[in-house]
Amino acid sequence: MFFFYLFFRMSSHCWLCPGTFGNRRELRLHVASAPHFRLRVVCPWCVGIERTSNRMADFKKHVNVKHSGVGVSNDFFSEASGFYLALYPTDYARVINPIPMTSPTAQTAIHAVRLWLRGANSSRSASEWEAGWNLGSATPLWEEAQAIPTSPVPATPVQPYSPTHPQMTASDMTLRNVQEKDDQIEIDVELGGSLFVVVLNSSIKRLTTMGQLQQQIQSIQPRPVGKLADVRGTSFEEVAGKVSSQLGVSEVFVDQVQMLVPTPGRLPIPFPTCKPQPVQPGCLPQSSQISAARKPGQEAAQLLSWGMLPLLPPGRRNWDQDEVVTLTGRNHSVKWPPSGWRTFTAERRLQVFEFAAGLLDADLTGFPVTSRSDLLDKYNFMALPGSMPPQQGPKSAMRLANYQQLRAIATGEEPDLRLLKMYRNASQDRDDELDHLIRVVDGAGIPLRLER
Repeated sequence: MFFFYLFFRMSSHCWLCPGTFGNRRELRLHVASAPHFRLRVVCPWCVGIERTSNRMADFKKHVNVKHSGVGVSNDFFSEASGFYLALYPTDYARVINPIPMTSPTAQTAIHAVRLWLRGANSSRSASEWEAGWNLGSATPLWEEAQAIPTSPVPATPVQPYSPTHPQMTASDMTLRNVQEKDDQIEIDVELGGSLFVVVLNSSIKRLTTMGQLQQQIQSIQPRPVGKLADVRGTSFEEVAGKVSSQLGVSEVFVDQVQMLVPTPGRLPIPFPTCKPQPVQPGCLPQSSQISAARKPGQEAAQLLSWGMLPLLPPGRRNWDQDEVVTLTGRNHSVKWPPSGWRTFTAERRLQVFEFAAGLLDADLTGFPVTSRSDLLDKYNFMALPGSMPPQQGPKSAMRLANYQQLRAIATGEEPDLRLLKMYRNASQDRDDELDHLIRVVDGAGIPLRLER
């Protein structure tokens, strides 16, 4: 009987598969690796995302590179402390004894995760996290698991992509580039006409090399300059599933997916260049005709029409019809202005304007990329006449002051043309992200609204 007990304590059974190991350390390494990855811990300082590491050693490297100023002790990075960051606390406690929940290090970890949960889209609810932490004050679960053997579950093959997407294929996907950045690997992907950056955690290096990943790149292309927006939910699963399927690895290696919106090349002059004939609405004539056409008032009006964000917003228009144009944003289109808008109250006009602006600005997650304080300035040309003025922050007040100054030059009220020269110089670095929408508005002949 004693021999049987000694053999049982020396050998360790995996409760997730039929595997048997000689000691607890081997079991711990097995559970942390493919296909289980049950010792994953979250980073509570990666705001807004659920960034995980497969081991506490990987997590410590990540913090040293990305969050070197957090100021926690080395005890925070011990495997015993990692229990309070674990995605699977029950499995974690089977192979690693957690430190007591009342210890200062545990309380530091719990506090960090609680703050992170306020803005993160976690795969576990706050109540599930709390229930997991309470296990830290209970009898170590690994002892209970060893004392009561259970029949192992049948082994299942590791799927290269999520079982919730069995029908997905990668036929419409192109891998454009792969690069190593800090402790992660980034793969640029073109999928369905959009560009994505897929971030793989460092554990992928245990299965493959950079050379093997580079061999799978169909057409190596440099990453264009642009803005990155986090992709979450089902869109995250779709992109992660297709990329992992193409690479032949598990989705657990995918830490983050970002959508890349390329920034168009800067215009050689502050305004869109016209083709010689016919002259397009909203554009200035070419070459020799420019000097004659660009009188101070006309130039100021042109600057107002296209805007000079972040210095001043694109000018408001005289919308006097219903559903004149169709504006297409990142993932949605809207007909503008809305039907029957003249019957709306001032508050209602502001409300529909803000809703339409958020819809055009939304990425694949369904949320606007631009902050709420800047959103209405960015889409200012869509504002409906007679709408309630939005609340202004410091940046909006500055932009309004610049706007009124340039408007006064356009109407002839302001004779000091030195300001026009300053605005002209500043326009060389204007944000031209929405020029394609303003071209649509100009093409429909919607005039600039110059009244105060």
